[in-house]
Amino acid sequence: MSAQAHETAPVRDRVLALVTSFDPRQLATAEELLERLAETTSPSTHNLTVAEVSALERFGVTTTMAEQQSHLNTTTQSLLAERRVDTISLSATEVASLLHVSTARVRQRAADHTLLARRHSDGWHFPAFQFFDGDELPGWSTVAKEIPPATPLTLVERALTWPSSLLTIDSVEHSVASWLQAGGSHETAAQIMQGELSRAL
Repeated sequence: MSAQAHETAPVRDRVLALVTSFDPRQLATAEELLERLAETTSPSTHNLTVAEVSALERFGVTTTMAEQQSHLNTTTQSLLAERRVDTISLSATEVASLLHVSTARVRQRAADHTLLARRHSDGWHFPAFQFFDGDELPGWSTVAKEIPPATPLTLVERALTWPSSLLTIDSVEHSVASWLQAGGSHETAAQIMQGELSRAL
């Protein structure tokens, strides 16, 4: 065994061992991340940066090798951001308990686009950012219907939480989320959300 192979063996063994400890919902994400790392010009874990290490740590892979220039491409970084938002989500059962309705009703609302959801092999995933203080955002069903089904969750989250000069209360700019929480017009919030997403897409 070469000196380099001897040095990397412990890291490789740790990564392989940690893969078996992933939450089932994270396996697809981990697979895509590792595949994209393998596609880079230098797939060795010696080249991971702090940002890449942090990304791997979110999936349970830990390492201290974070000194070289990043090799994660923009697509991979976007994937990680999207998966981060998707990971912070609730199941249909959890949403049903939160809203005090049946799981069938929750699934129906997902199909009707009055709750934002993504369909995975293990069922519907409902991003947590559409819920606040133990309930869905006021008027969210009106706003959610204006979100195209394929819109990246990161864009939705940004449009929902970024202050807008078009949503002001007492001269204070509000995000769509804080506007709804403050009792602002649901229809106005829906229009602003639609406009923000149209500009971003």
